Amino acid sequence: MVNWKFAAMTLPALKQVLPQYAQRFFSVGTESVFKPDASKTCLKFNEKDDDEPCCGCYEMDWYYGYGDIPPYDGCDACATTDTVCTWPDGYKRGTDFDSARFCSTQGLSSKRDVIATDKDDTLADDDDTDGDEGLTLYERDYNPNNPTATISRKTVSLCTDKYSVGKDGRYPAFPKLADRPWDGIENGRWETISKYWGNTSESCTDWSVDAIFPHDNRSTPRGLKRARYEKLTLYTAEHVFEGQLMGDFFTWWLNKGTIRDQIPPAINPTQVMGCSQAKDYVTADDIHWSGANSDSFFDHMLFELGSIGHLDRLTIFLGRPNGMKGAMFKGIAAISTSSSRTGFSSKDADAQLQSVKEMGMVFEYLNNPKVWQNFCATFEAVYDLLGEFDDYHAQQGTGLPAIQPEWPKYIRTTLKSISNRSGIALFNYFRLRAQPNNAYFNTLWMINMRVNYGKLSFTGTCPHLP
Repeated sequence: MVNWKFAAMTLPALKQVLPQYAQRFFSVGTESVFKPDASKTCLKFNEKDDDEPCCGCYEMDWYYGYGDIPPYDGCDACATTDTVCTWPDGYKRGTDFDSARFCSTQGLSSKRDVIATDKDDTLADDDDTDGDEGLTLYERDYNPNNPTATISRKTVSLCTDKYSVGKDGRYPAFPKLADRPWDGIENGRWETISKYWGNTSESCTDWSVDAIFPHDNRSTPRGLKRARYEKLTLYTAEHVFEGQLMGDFFTWWLNKGTIRDQIPPAINPTQVMGCSQAKDYVTADDIHWSGANSDSFFDHMLFELGSIGHLDRLTIFLGRPNGMKGAMFKGIAAISTSSSRTGFSSKDADAQLQSVKEMGMVFEYLNNPKVWQNFCATFEAVYDLLGEFDDYHAQQGTGLPAIQPEWPKYIRTTLKSISNRSGIALFNYFRLRAQPNNAYFNTLWMINMRVNYGKLSFTGTCPHLP
């Protein structure tokens, strides 16, 4: 667990590193870009210098899955150490290799969302589903001649209960199995979802992110001979605006006057609306808010997330950074520092730097203008809804406080707190780095601490989010 009060460590002195390493990294930078149609291989930074260390050799999907991401509500696979599960091609991971591999019991599925199973949802009669959402991806009847997306629900916790919406409030889940297609399926029904968001450079210190088409593939070791086996990179369908932000607005901000592990801590936190009021007026069925797809005010909020009805608010993003993003918005560290085999201090220098890079990719991703525009779309829609909520209850004389003004304050506090926590975490990871006397890896850490540290912030604004 990261100590959020951790004092800044002394950065490595310039004389500790070899200048030529730094010069070459700065000069090459993003020029070493993954070929989208080619597998990732273990390339030397300079192929002529075979005796130099290699950074970028670890295939993080293969070695760790989500096992090195701290567990949080919404990611059942995070921090799991089950080694009998399979890579998406059905091949058992962690059985023929000398290093431990960690993955989920659902074939590398982060399980951040759930497959719709409500009996009252009349799924079989719904035109927006193929009728078998109650089955897992491995159990569902799959027709290779007519591939379809699995329709899933986004589940959000509010105080002590969990909520989700059906119909057009659900979303198409990206397939976990590499041999199941996505592009163009169902007559191009999902083609407006922005894809494939991931890193654009093989440099361990370049966090750049962009939409890449076609998708990346990865080479995974298969057996002791390390034969290459090209498979689809682990991607997930991702809600740019985290759904749990809506629940935590009531659970934390309005109820407690703060957010989880807020940095800096809130001064004199004050309750605005308690959980009992939220249950009575926000999540309870109310004829005023009922409609074809909703029964409560909170249903209306959830419908503003990325979904079948709002495909432009979804993206296809790399799975591991997406899992870290979920943890960060929950007030949890992106990378586990536990003493387990998946903990940061147990990784070698290569895997450590790649983990930090994946954390940094979350910031580069959300700071991309196109992605941030999707974030603002949900933020502004909810802002307007909260205004309707305030106006209605003012007319009804229920005595509820206005909560619309709290929404931008809450979101901005959350974004700033994530930035602050991530900066503290980076110093902590630096302290736990492997091979602290190695000039090559110190050079990479130097770039992270002196250049990339400044990227750990969210720079975007929305019309009502200054």
